[in-house]
Amino acid sequence: MYTPFTSKHFTSYTDESGIRISVLETRVERIQQGIYFVNSGYTNDGRYLWFIVTNPENSNTYAANIDFLTDEIQIFPDVKGTGHYVDLETGDIYWSCSRGIMRHSPRQEDESVLVAPMPSKFAEAGSKGLMCHLTPTPDKRELLTEYVANGAYYIGSVNIETGVYTQWLKVDDGGNYDHVQCSPTDANLVMFAREMWNGEKLCVEPVYIDGIFPRIQFATRSAQRHIIRLAGNDGGHEWFAPDGKSVYHVNNNFENKGYGVVAKCSIYGGEPEIILKASTEEGCNHVWHAYCSEDEELFVFDSTLPSKGLPLWRGCASTVQFFNKRTGKYFRFLTCNPALDDWSPENQCKYHIDPHPRFVLQDKYITFTTTVKGKVDLAVADVSDLIEATK
Repeated sequence: MYTPFTSKHFTSYTDESGIRISVLETRVERIQQGIYFVNSGYTNDGRYLWFIVTNPENSNTYAANIDFLTDEIQIFPDVKGTGHYVDLETGDIYWSCSRGIMRHSPRQEDESVLVAPMPSKFAEAGSKGLMCHLTPTPDKRELLTEYVANGAYYIGSVNIETGVYTQWLKVDDGGNYDHVQCSPTDANLVMFAREMWNGEKLCVEPVYIDGIFPRIQFATRSAQRHIIRLAGNDGGHEWFAPDGKSVYHVNNNFENKGYGVVAKCSIYGGEPEIILKASTEEGCNHVWHAYCSEDEELFVFDSTLPSKGLPLWRGCASTVQFFNKRTGKYFRFLTCNPALDDWSPENQCKYHIDPHPRFVLQDKYITFTTTVKGKVDLAVADVSDLIEATK
């Protein structure tokens, strides 16, 4: 079996930190990046690594994978849409599109399959089914969905075998909601997010409910709903802890003190626990996105770096860092993802090319998006190297 460090499709890059990363060199399209960070694209047997490619000239985005058994890249032009989820046991990829929920095996020669049609009430309302990420129930019998129709937001699930849709919750308060994720241990609980980022103004325009910044919210299958108070009463980019009893989130600039944090919160509320604090010189988002290992002892996160006259814009420079909770040590292993000539504050990238690092393959590797080779590339770091650097 090949790996990202032995495959002919990757090239080695040694950062000034001394850490060697592997960068996907073979080009399918101009932009190549991992699946959105809540979901891994690397199957548990190490055979397949799914990634997303985009041709900016025609806005064509679709999926591809590397078969590390044969060391060949396979392309899947019909695997489009959003919310890509890979079943890490079978290698099948699922996604959301205007037809509904689709599935494709990891073999290029197979055909795509319609798992569940978009419910007629959403199709008739013109919903496109553009999800941030599909996530399964713990038994993998259902996939959680979100739809926007007629100004309302709907959370539901589809049965993978029957295609039957079950509605959980309707929110009709004028807010912008997304990021639904099923609990990894409770098939009747989901987390979702209220978005308050104004992309045109490049700022958060917060609202509060009873004095609480309502970014992270929970819902049950019976439509019970509650919110929790985040660290610093602010934050975003959330994910469930593996035991489902807590969630993690970032706060980019904690209480405007010049550092960001990763915090852990009980799903029932209470005082958040600050896991790590990090600052980046002249930074704006000191902790931008983050993820943890299965044992919750290792963390990876990215941060923005000022570039082309602004501290933050879509396509700005960034860095990727590692935190070893066992030793309390940090390590910036990707010193700088430079801003590319393709984009500027006046002509921002319309694609989500932030690093979005996460652990994959039972915490053996970290995948993230990088620009160190002058293009938008999928990159892989070996966790053992980072543990050694943070002893």
